[in-house]
Amino acid sequence: MVPLINPVFEFITMLVGAPVIEYVKSSKPVIARRLEQAKEIKLDENLIIIICEAGSAQSDYLKRKESQSALDILIKDFFSNGHKLKIVETETENGENNKNKVELKAEKKERLKNDPVIKEAIEVFGGRVISIKPNNKE
Repeated sequence: MVPLINPVFEFITMLVGAPVIEYVKSSKPVIARRLEQAKEIKLDENLIIIICEAGSAQSDYLKRKESQSALDILIKDFFSNGHKLKIVETETENGENNKNKVELKAEKKERLKNDPVIKEAIEVFGGRVISIKPNNKE
């Protein structure tokens, strides 16, 4: 159990994440995995704040009613003094990641369509582009 006497919340925050995740992992491993993937877990007085990227799989999963109910119960058991749960979504800091997936996919298709190697292959073989399906490994 994490002592809550220490008034330095940043220090306590460093100590909260891992023990909470380990406790959740003992009974709800899928939820614990999502907590591990969250950006940060903070403690603010009687509030546990889980910070996730907006629109991420972790955020979507943790915001589900079933997940929140299970987490509420586990957090109350872990802290035993009425901590509440709050899930916060943050925007990504990288400007390119702020573009939605459709825009990124369209840009990637355009780059592939204008690629000199592809243009040369079309010219050499007398072909045409029917569809462009970029892979996500780039």
